Amino acid sequence: DAGNALYSTFRIARDQTLSAEEKKKQLAEARKPVREVELPKYFGFLEKLLEESGTGYFVGNSVTIADLSVVQFLRYLQSGKVDEIPTTIVDPFPRLSALVKKVAEIPEVKQWRSAHGQAL
Repeated sequence: DAGNALYSTFRIARDQTLSAEEKKKQLAEARKPVREVELPKYFGFLEKLLEESGTGYFVGNSVTIADLSVVQFLRYLQSGKVDEIPTTIVDPFPRLSALVKKVAEIPEVKQWRSAHGQAL
């Protein structure tokens, strides 16, 4: 899946034998198909699930572990911490973007993020 495709590139980022220039070059090459093919394909699948649910959540009428898990992954991608993955990667997917915002507005999520120094 998309997560595995992305995580497989982390070995490059951690490779101590590569120069900074070579590391940047290899990451750009390895993450291009992740950015341009794998993530959009995965996001499209998730968009369809959200559309089919009709509730804005993956399962049922309220947030579940499925929603939280996906949102955690999406927020990580949007954080700017992943080289060669733009922070706007989720923007073309309106249902996913809405889910991220909806989860961020849950009082318990706001409280947890505030307590752990995470931006809302």
